[in-house]
Parts: sequence; structure tokens; C-alpha cells
Amino acid sequence: RHGEKIGVVVAGEGDAETLKHVAMHVAPSKPEFVNPEDVPADVVEKEKAVQVEIAMNEGKPAEIAEKMVVGRMKKFTGEISLTGQAFIMEPKKTVGEMLKEKGA
Repeated sequence: RHGEKIGVVVAGEGDAETLKHVAMHVAPSKPEFVNPEDVPADVVEKEKAVQVEIAMNEGKPAEIAEKMVVGRMKKFTGEISLTGQAFIMEPKKTVGEMLKEKGA
């Protein structure tokens, strides 16, 4: 698959450079949703069931497992949504934080 090309179209409010950076981020990171809140409940529930099982298999008590899963679910929804992902050009910030700084 060497040499394949990827095209990304980004529409939004903001300067051309910011939108170009968002497109450059989207190409390799392939977010499935725009915002963490956009992740459908069925996707969240499916992943939550997996995470609960993992926590229980680690021998954690139910209360602790539940708290662990809450944190893991926040991370999961962030990782599969554009605004929750770490911005490729500045990984200490999320794409959402970068857009807010740029007023986009």
C-alpha cells in the first residue's frame, strides 16, 4: 500500500492555516466523531462492558473497577473524536484546545 494518497476535506470557521492543520491531523489520526459527546450510546456501552470485564479480571473490587472504567471511557471517547484527540503538531494539547486558542 506504499504510495497511496489520502484526501481530507475540512469545512469550518477559522483561518486557512488552522483548517489546514486540522486536515493534516485528520488524515493520519482518522477520528470517527467530531466531539466526545457525539459518540453514540451503543458504542460507549459496548466499550464500557469490555472495560468493566478487564477491570474485574484484574481482580479489582466492583467500586474501584467502576471508577477505573469512568476514566477509561473518558479517554476512549476522546481518542475516537477529533476535538478530544491529542493534536499531532502539539501533542500536549487536544485539537479542541488548539481550535479554542485560534478562535475557530
